[in-house]
Amino acid sequence: RKVVNFDEGDDIKKMSADILKMSQTLPVTANELAAIAAAGGQIGLGSKDVREFTNLVTKMKVAFDMSAEDVGD
Repeated sequence: RKVVNFDEGDDIKKMSADILKMSQTLPVTANELAAIAAAGGQIGLGSKDVREFTNLVTKMKVAFDMSAEDVGD
């Protein structure tokens, strides 16, 4: 909530639900996904873009066996 600019009609509860849903389909924990989402918010992404960013970074993390921090760099 501190770092993500939520788009109209979007809120923290929806973001939380989306992160939990992603944690069921991607091989990472909800905490890791939340950290990736927060990093996306810190660079100024809106909530819709944060979701795409989180999904992409997570897939890259898994595919290249890298930490989320390394992928972000």
